[in-house]
Amino acid sequence: MFARRGHLNEAQLRERADRAREFLAFADLHVSGETSAQRATSVSNAVLAAIAASDVICMCRLGEYARGDDHREAIALLKAALPGQAPVAAGFSRLIEAKSLAQYGHGQVSLSETAAHLKRAQRVVDSMEDVLRRH
Repeated sequence: MFARRGHLNEAQLRERADRAREFLAFADLHVSGETSAQRATSVSNAVLAAIAASDVICMCRLGEYARGDDHREAIALLKAALPGQAPVAAGFSRLIEAKSLAQYGHGQVSLSETAAHLKRAQRVVDSMEDVLRRH
């Protein structure tokens, strides 16, 4: 199977960045949720924020982003787009691992896991903002 790559024009790039910010804002709403469902919703939005931010970073730095179902490609592209920032890519990888449980799983999502995932997403979005300032 070959890697699917996408491209964004400037307006699409700005829209994707706006979505990353909004997903992160929504993730923050339930980071301390009383129920596992609220916390899973927070993690799910954190994952979506990080994916959107990663797309923007990769588009700005590499001229393309991963569009396929294989999220390992998105992780590899983010690593290439942010050399020397291994913690950001590692956090993104952890978020991708959490995606299935948060969006489709039946297990409990703890307060500590939710807070950790939100911090990981925040780092990716912060990196996006830094990249956009230089773009």
